[in-house]
Amino acid sequence: MLREWIVDVAKEMGGRGASLCTAIEGFGHTGKLHSSHFFELADQPTEIRMAITEDESEMLFKRLEV
Repeated sequence: MLREWIVDVAKEMGGRGASLCTAIEGFGHTGKLHSSHFFELADQPTEIRMAITEDESEMLFKRLEV
């Protein structure tokens, strides 16, 4: 899944830490409700927190643009 890939890339780039926090339900800036379902977890709300510098953050976002 994308969330695990992002954490793996941050680790490869030398990040000092990362955490994934998943939720049962939530909504974003559009107001659309996102929730996890038994058979489909793709829409499960996830927060990624990383211990990285601003430069590492910019490099990570450049990797995501590819």
